[in-house]
Amino acid sequence: MPHESARMGRRLAPAILLGLGWILGGCNAPAREPTPTLEPLQILENLRRELIPPEGSPTGYGPTFSTEGYETLRQWNENIRPRPSWADDYERLDISLTCCAADHPFEDESKNCGCGHHQALYGLAKRLLETGTSVTAVQAEIYRWRAFMFPRETLAAEMERRAMDDPAIRQALDELRQQGIC
Repeated sequence: MPHESARMGRRLAPAILLGLGWILGGCNAPAREPTPTLEPLQILENLRRELIPPEGSPTGYGPTFSTEGYETLRQWNENIRPRPSWADDYERLDISLTCCAADHPFEDESKNCGCGHHQALYGLAKRLLETGTSVTAVQAEIYRWRAFMFPRETLAAEMERRAMDDPAIRQALDELRQQGIC
């Protein structure tokens, strides 16, 4: 039955070549439709959904993303002191915010920023480190709370970062700036 497989090969050859042409974008490939570009506000909304926790959404460790949750974090800061077993991890955390120059906490806490936003982030970090949460997970939660507390700044910074690699996002960012949105 070798002649049967040869016949099968002759029937498959055009299909394989046609498929290869499509893959390589050759003359047998149909014209490609351009990918539709999202409107700038839709790009911004998609990014908001990706990065900013919704009001009232759960955190997985107690408080929700809310004013009450923020106050819980501030209370944790008042009630928890850094322990030697995790103090080095605590001091390495990035707690930078757009509103001031503080960029990491201090174990002795005398040099820590006194603003409410930083106090909340210190409390969050201390509580999660105290419960054995990994530094990577603590840092991720700090970023989520920072995004929740400063959504406009978070979106603008992320749009700027992504615009470096994506011309559609660059165009959307430019249009949003012209409209005074970013």
